[in-house]
Amino acid sequence: MVHGALVLINYAPMSTVAEAITVKRARLESVDVVRGVIMIVMALDHTRAFFGTPGAPTNLATASIALFFTRWITNLCAPAFFLLTGTGAFLSLRKRTKPELSRFLFTRGLWLIFLDLVLFRCLAVQFNFDYHTTVITVLWALGWAMIVLSALVHLPPSVVAAFGIVMIATHNLLDSIKLANPLWSILHSPNVILATPGHIVFLAYPLIPWIGVTAVGYGLGQIYAWEPARRRTFLLRLSIVLTIGFVILRAINLYGDPSRWAAQPTPTYTVLSFLNTTKYPPSLLFLLMTLGPRFSFSGPLMPTHRASCVPRSSSARYRCSTTCCTLRSSTCSPSSSVTHATGTSTGCSSHPTSPTFPSLNLPDGD
Repeated sequence: MVHGALVLINYAPMSTVAEAITVKRARLESVDVVRGVIMIVMALDHTRAFFGTPGAPTNLATASIALFFTRWITNLCAPAFFLLTGTGAFLSLRKRTKPELSRFLFTRGLWLIFLDLVLFRCLAVQFNFDYHTTVITVLWALGWAMIVLSALVHLPPSVVAAFGIVMIATHNLLDSIKLANPLWSILHSPNVILATPGHIVFLAYPLIPWIGVTAVGYGLGQIYAWEPARRRTFLLRLSIVLTIGFVILRAINLYGDPSRWAAQPTPTYTVLSFLNTTKYPPSLLFLLMTLGPRFSFSGPLMPTHRASCVPRSSSARYRCSTTCCTLRSSTCSPSSSVTHATGTSTGCSSHPTSPTFPSLNLPDGD
């Protein structure tokens, strides 16, 4: 009753309000959980690099079984990050137009490249501003993947996915090409791209096929519009196909990885040789080996109910800061300083180890 007049107010049922709030705030738990888990695994690997013994954990001549697997498990991290970058871009079309998404990806890509070359290098990895020695790592590649995706989003998602699949499946045909050209190093072959008496720049993350992984992730975003049961079934089948494909191609030992597996003194170490695929750049077999389990985790192995104990990551700022912290711990450690052939240190340590790349000793992480 307002001033003698009867006023009827039609309140919406609380269930309807709750539903609207849920829809507005809905996030894909499976995507957030995978992001959270891979950040934990990445931190474990970098902790191993900080406290572990010197030496390459994938060198079967010196590494123990446990040490090998502390490194091997983290191979899941980078492919999942690149893949989910593409998936997240597709899902953001729920609230952005394609031109808006394209601009966002382009500017975010430039920002990540800046982080890698300036903030990361000077304040989180090498702790100097002289740029005598610079190692270009994962954020550089992720930034360029986003920039390329900013152009690809104007194509149909299936075409973008096909582009990525072809790049992943065929890029090992280029393994026999050995060039010292800096452009080739940027595209496919980790190497020194600048060497002068005062400065050396080493590129650890070539762009091929990481751009392809991001493109596949974008195309894969379409399945998250499906019913959960259908999506889980698809992801389970995809996981099985990729895993079987890895086993068959690796057993044939002819294509898919520049490093062939070989029989070792014990059956266990023969299995380790079988699993010891190439990450720089990621070979077809490396990606089959790592993305297969990743799809099973986000499909049938994902709990169907919300559990507060499951680690999740829904903040881009949090993921970026976590990466900074874990990289800082691994690179500023007694067992993982970055030096070049002349012995110039990045400023963190005087004990170069882990000769992962030619002419440079780099951290095992990332």
